[in-house]
Amino acid sequence: MLSGCVHTLIDSTTRRKLEILWLTLTGAFSDKMGVYETKAELINKFLYCFMLILYCKIIIPDHKLFCFLQKNGAYSFKGIPYAAPPVGALRWAPPAPPACSSEVTDAGHFRSMCTQVRPLSSTGRLMGQEDCLFINVWTPTLQPGARLPVVVWIHGGYLHMLSGNEPGYSPTEELAADTGVVYVSFNYRVNAFGFLALEVLREGSPRNTSGNYGFLDQIAALQWVQKNIQAFGGDPEKVTIVGHSSGMNPLKLLEVLSVLNNHFPEKKCMFFLAQWCCCFLIFEDSDYAY
Repeated sequence: MLSGCVHTLIDSTTRRKLEILWLTLTGAFSDKMGVYETKAELINKFLYCFMLILYCKIIIPDHKLFCFLQKNGAYSFKGIPYAAPPVGALRWAPPAPPACSSEVTDAGHFRSMCTQVRPLSSTGRLMGQEDCLFINVWTPTLQPGARLPVVVWIHGGYLHMLSGNEPGYSPTEELAADTGVVYVSFNYRVNAFGFLALEVLREGSPRNTSGNYGFLDQIAALQWVQKNIQAFGGDPEKVTIVGHSSGMNPLKLLEVLSVLNNHFPEKKCMFFLAQWCCCFLIFEDSDYAY
């Protein structure tokens, strides 16, 4: 089981009705705005409790979540940390588990993309932040026992740019509702932050290596899916990985294959797809073919 709660964002009209209800129940209702304002914090806490009672469905080990409003027949959870921020001592290092938090996180919007410069940008300025290892989930159901098939989308971008948050390039609530599938996308470190390989970076490395941090991020995201996707109605034994362009290049595929059996021993098959490459993997016990 997961250890936090998710509840649904409510519209302004419903929120106002609940605020009036709370003020009435507590005897705090007043025409004076000053009294109303002094109750703002208390009102918010009441709304959180009220909605948690009604909608608390999902619990994950590291973070409590705040569910986005149901849209087009599905739910979206955006900006969930799947690893610790790769800053400071974790810059140019393998991803570390996220810190446990008791805070309720607003998962109704995307978080920052990883640091990058886009060649076609009109400004040419640096975009994104280093604190960027977030995962997004779109699901047609909040029933943990649904065991729906799962599609994990890995974005392309020459290992230099883009993210799991791109409009028109990432999954949507409508897609999840129409197909009855749970979709996942995520950010991974790109460019120098994700693939810089220098001798000096070997110092302190667990395997005396450097580089390929972006690939390690991808593996960490897949581990997160295996651990948590059932709480979102997905089946960890039915995971399809789809990548576009560099989102599934041969080097990344080899990196995944080298650790896949250790991290996902229960997998029988996975399907890797790129725009120019297609591989079907079949696992029997500890052996695999591709």
